[in-house]
Amino acid sequence: STIGTYTGNATVGHAISTPFAPTWVMIKRTNNTGDWQVFDSQRLNGGNCRYVSINWDGAESALGYITLTATGFTITTTAGTINELGEKMLYYAHA
Repeated sequence: STIGTYTGNATVGHAISTPFAPTWVMIKRTNNTGDWQVFDSQRLNGGNCRYVSINWDGAESALGYITLTATGFTITTTAGTINELGEKMLYYAHA
């Protein structure tokens, strides 16, 4: 597993590198009260990972916000919850 941060760039295709191919990723904005969003290899929507927000009781999202890769994950949205321009994000990735 690995823990890291990245800065959102509001661009689809923002690649985040990890030293392995993750199967589970959790992302949270560090400077806002956004949700903890969990993505995993079992929640796929056309190759993109759907998410569950673990701090609320809603159902799984139908939206796919990231793609898992052999070297990390790629953000496939400009959504502010995980890719807002200039916002620092914390992630935990697990193989």
